[in-house]
Amino acid sequence: MKHFACEAFKKEMRLRVDFNNMMSGFVKGGITPEELEANAAAYEAAARAMDEKRGSMKWRELPFNQDEVIKAINAKAKDIRDNFDDFVVLGIGGSALGPIAVHQALCHLRYNDLPRERRGGPRLFIEDNIDPERMESLFEVIDVERTMFNVITKSGSTSETMSQLLLVTNILREKLGDGWTEHIVATTDHSKGNLIKISKEFGLDTFYVPDGVGGRFSELCPVGLLAAAVCGIDIEELLAGAAYMDELCRTHDIWHNPAYMMAALQMKAVEKGLKGDAAAQTKALLAEKQPLEVVDEALIPALDIVGAKYEKGTLFLPQLLQAASAAQSAFEEIKNVIAQKGEGSASKGRIVLATVKGDVHDIGKNIVKVILENYGFEVIDLGRDVPVETVVDTVREKNVHLVGLSALMTTTLKSMEETIAALHEAGLDCKIMVGGAVLTPEYAEKIGADWYAKDAKRSADIAKEFFGV
Repeated sequence: MKHFACEAFKKEMRLRVDFNNMMSGFVKGGITPEELEANAAAYEAAARAMDEKRGSMKWRELPFNQDEVIKAINAKAKDIRDNFDDFVVLGIGGSALGPIAVHQALCHLRYNDLPRERRGGPRLFIEDNIDPERMESLFEVIDVERTMFNVITKSGSTSETMSQLLLVTNILREKLGDGWTEHIVATTDHSKGNLIKISKEFGLDTFYVPDGVGGRFSELCPVGLLAAAVCGIDIEELLAGAAYMDELCRTHDIWHNPAYMMAALQMKAVEKGLKGDAAAQTKALLAEKQPLEVVDEALIPALDIVGAKYEKGTLFLPQLLQAASAAQSAFEEIKNVIAQKGEGSASKGRIVLATVKGDVHDIGKNIVKVILENYGFEVIDLGRDVPVETVVDTVREKNVHLVGLSALMTTTLKSMEETIAALHEAGLDCKIMVGGAVLTPEYAEKIGADWYAKDAKRSADIAKEFFGV
């Protein structure tokens, strides 16, 4: 039995995450176990989603399906170690970052500076930039006749990498003639792109990127394993370690899953930091401006940016939720100031608020809720992703005469239209105001809304007008 298959060895080598210095028991203002446990439902939902998506995440199977290619990689790596002084990776993005990460983690920090007898193999250079000066400097420190180049591009047409290949090919041909092909290994898709065509035409040694494995997830396939093996890393043991970590990360219990615990800690740490900063900055602004001025001039523009970035896909759900939490802390400060001024202490009317079905954005709605409550209105907040029937049933049961609907995604405007239609069809005596970054006054009128509220202040004005206060 190989040593890395031994249970005792695995336990001895197991990575352990020490996060004590993030916890309240060790540092002032740290995270409490109760704060982590409070999000247990969210963690469980995220874990289930990862389980459900596993079949489409082909990279997660790499620790288990590389047995055959490992033999070929090790054979090629031995040939390179025995016959070449330098190994150069040509690639960008994941094709470079993966090999760099593993090399820095597992090899001597001054690997290239070690004498050959200590390295046991060629020096490693990873060129992820086509900058002419950088490439020229490379050729000043290597002998191309004693160098193996590994060109990596899954698509087979990455412009930077293919440009590097063209440059290297021309230099090798000039030096070696037809022997240039013995100095290049290709790693690419098995059928698509220009590199596989070149590889077949000139008979280059070629390894393949498995289907469904994107560049940033490709380290544990030939993209990263060849460079690792060339530098003397035991790639069988590397994959065995990855398989063991996969086993550890299958539990849904964050206290025993290092990946989920790190994610939970990061999210909670950012959330706590954002909340503190947001509250402090809001307090400073309130010393100079009126509460609604702070809302309209600072908070809403900032949240508009958050919403726009989320819809464009440049900001993701964890950041969106963190922004919502920060906004809530800011509005607590605003709420305190408004309450101190004695505005709106008596109930002036009942309002239902909801973010429509399919939309998880509730920052704007939460802002409106705080403003309305602090002007004395009773708010029944149905939350986000609210089914049509829930809105209708609540309005009927609670005898509500003003409804506020929110949507931030263009894809959920249809849900807003269906909710308004259902309220009308039910014959309920209520008026409807709508808001959200994707709405316009024209569209609000088209779908049957009574008012378009461009911001929280306008929502409050509509409510005061409607209830005559």
